Amino acid sequence: GHNGPIWCMDVTSDSSTIVTGSGDHTIKLWDLKTAECKHTFTVHSKAVSSVKIHTNNNFIISGGHDYNINVLNLETRESISLSGHSGIVLCLSVTNNIVVSGSSDSTLKFWDITQNICLQTILAHSDSVSSLELYEKKLLLTGSRDGTVKVWNII
Repeated sequence: GHNGPIWCMDVTSDSSTIVTGSGDHTIKLWDLKTAECKHTFTVHSKAVSSVKIHTNNNFIISGGHDYNINVLNLETRESISLSGHSGIVLCLSVTNNIVVSGSSDSTLKFWDITQNICLQTILAHSDSVSSLELYEKKLLLTGSRDGTVKVWNII
């Protein structure tokens, strides 16, 4: 297993694999049927605080205490780092080729992972953006340490 606390996890759409992110700076892929670790990735220099599996199951998107987002291609095992937050990346959501990240810097960032660029930054809350959820691909719900939930129309 991991050598530190597990901070986050996600499951593939076919329910065959789970991905975990840990305080030991690693991401692990687990086979749900055998409970075996299939692979360990070290793409962050500090704890991994959020992971999402892209809907096509070919990419793992992760955020960390190193303030970066990594896009890990499971076929090539190559990773691209996206930087721009000035705080810990606490939460992620993925739809098509857009990743939304929430951070302890109180911002939301919208990333195009085909071009590896930040499309937009929004100062979303007065404290950390600690959770987010895309709803029906048109609304983004965000929760914060400031005690508020906000609803964003993203169409």
